[in-house]
Order: sequence, then structure tokens, then C-alpha cells
Amino acid sequence: MYEKQKEYLKAEKNYKAIIANYKEDILADDAYFALAELYNNVLSRPIEAQGYYEQIIFNHADSIHFIEARRKFRELRGDDLN
Repeated sequence: MYEKQKEYLKAEKNYKAIIANYKEDILADDAYFALAELYNNVLSRPIEAQGYYEQIIFNHADSIHFIEARRKFRELRGDDLN
């Protein structure tokens, strides 16, 4: 909701609260991915985005976001994907 209203810092705060309070929840990977996307695409903080993509790769391997997180993590790391 905050992202749609372009209140990105509030969105960041909410995603971090979800991660802190519900990191074992079935939807935690959604919060990790949304926060990574926010950092990568909106807030121009790729180093932080890389860390949240990495969380999905190592701690949520069954996530629907796994493949995209791995691709974006490698992109940010500078790997040649071709």
C-alpha cells in the first residue's frame, strides 16, 4: 500500500517489521523479495538489495521468488549471465 502511495520509507519500515516479527512465516519470502525490489529498483541501494535476495537464496529455497532472486543477486554481484 505504501509503495502505491510512493511512501517508500514507510514501505521499507513495514517490510523490515514483517521480517523481524514473522521471519519463519510462510509469506516471509514475499517481504524479503519486496524489500529487495524496493532497494534495487526505487531507492537505488543495490548492496542492501543483494543481501535480501541472498536471504531468499539461502533461507527460502522453496520460494516462488527463488529463481528471480538468484538471477538478480548474480546480476548485482556482476556475474556474466549470458
